[in-house]
Amino acid sequence: VSIVVLDEADEMLDMGFIEDIGKILEATPATRQMMLYSATMAPAIAKIAKRHMKDPLKIAINLKDIVAPKIAQVFYEVAQRDKTEVLTRLLDVESPELTLVFCHTKREVDDVAAALRQLGYNAGALHGDFTQTHREEMMAKFKGGTIDILVATDVAGRGIDVENITHVINYSIPQSPEGYIH
Repeated sequence: VSIVVLDEADEMLDMGFIEDIGKILEATPATRQMMLYSATMAPAIAKIAKRHMKDPLKIAINLKDIVAPKIAQVFYEVAQRDKTEVLTRLLDVESPELTLVFCHTKREVDDVAAALRQLGYNAGALHGDFTQTHREEMMAKFKGGTIDILVATDVAGRGIDVENITHVINYSIPQSPEGYIH
């Protein structure tokens, strides 16, 4: 092993893989190059970096500088039982070109996408339980406009680069400001 890349370390940490990550890194040669990518820098991630990296370079974005003046942000406080109805009303009123809907769990992604499809919306689901082939097909459909609503976990949705997304809806509130911005 000459290079180790640890991507989305914050999410792996949240999923309970910290011990596994440590074991893997301990088994790699000290001469290897290591790159650690994380949207958030939790203390446990910083500890991994300190223990397993030599003279790491930290690149960070100042959260105060991430103001997007051209993006309108709206917050609606909605009871859990009313979320799907409010979501569909927003979709009907706003009539977005392409919409990305973020949910916390895979099950919630499946439930929201199924509810939207049942109500006649062209919605697809994207999360870590799907095969790479399925994820690529779903992204192609979203980019091509075959589906105009993509419901995804925030982990699966990271790195999505699609032109013409007019609405990003957090069906579930992100757990941290970094997660919201990411």
